[in-house]
Amino acid sequence: MIGQQVWRWGWLIVAAMLALSIWQFTNTPATAQQGGGGGMVATRVAVIDPAAVFDKLDETARRQAELNQFVGEREREIKAITDQLQEISDELDAIRGTVASNDPGLLALRNRAVRVSRQLRFEQEFAQRQIEERQVQVQLEMFNKIAGAAGRFAQREGIDLVIADDSKVEIPVNIDLRQFSAAISSRRVMHATSAVDITDAVARLMNNEFAAGRP
Repeated sequence: MIGQQVWRWGWLIVAAMLALSIWQFTNTPATAQQGGGGGMVATRVAVIDPAAVFDKLDETARRQAELNQFVGEREREIKAITDQLQEISDELDAIRGTVASNDPGLLALRNRAVRVSRQLRFEQEFAQRQIEERQVQVQLEMFNKIAGAAGRFAQREGIDLVIADDSKVEIPVNIDLRQFSAAISSRRVMHATSAVDITDAVARLMNNEFAAGRP
């Protein structure tokens, strides 16, 4: 099936994108900011798991249904061409050995089989590109929505910095030294308690907005 795993495949990529995004709502260093009286006020920091937010969203089911419908349409188009090619193959099997190899009807049928076979290959590749493009579009839209909701929640709660929580992402073992160093250096969160985790809160915010018909 063309659409097998078409929904979850790319979300780890989007989560990685968000892991590289830091929402900072002040122009001061992350450790502290200047208070009104000249003192230093601790910056409030929170973490969020974007993939977990995605799984908790009511909108996810709708977007998945839309994507599945799109994939189904492409599959039906390809199946129609596949059935056409099978009919030609059956016709060839039926007359093979009963006519001369240079019989005009046989040659025409073979040429038709070649054309339909090429069309099938093209449509399969084109459908795959269409599905991947739709996948990217949906993932990007959801990425932007989650990032925007995290920003709105942070502003409402007086949070200065929201970081994508990648502390649960395991570093692969079977990688070379350069890949290992890159994985270590790109780690954003070493440890975070549930007290600073806004994953569930952002998911609730987005579900409430979705239920209210807000885009």
